[in-house]
Amino acid sequence: MLRGRNQEFPDLWPFIAQSKNTLSRDGHNNLREPAEELANLISQVLAGYLLENIQEQAGEAFIDPARVSENRLLAKFSLAQQRH
Repeated sequence: MLRGRNQEFPDLWPFIAQSKNTLSRDGHNNLREPAEELANLISQVLAGYLLENIQEQAGEAFIDPARVSENRLLAKFSLAQQRH
């Protein structure tokens, strides 16, 4: 379970691991903060990939697509520099 500074967040892993259409209509309302916390713990790109199913079901992006794209470009640049 992810833990915020002053609260405990719901566990995201069951939602990540399950197949599509497992999120209730109102179930996504309390997932934004844990999704953002997950993105801060791991890369934005990986968090976007893991949360893709949840974001599709919710009809909204929990992680800013611009930040995901920016991190993806930075990772490509870093890899190219390492290879060079």
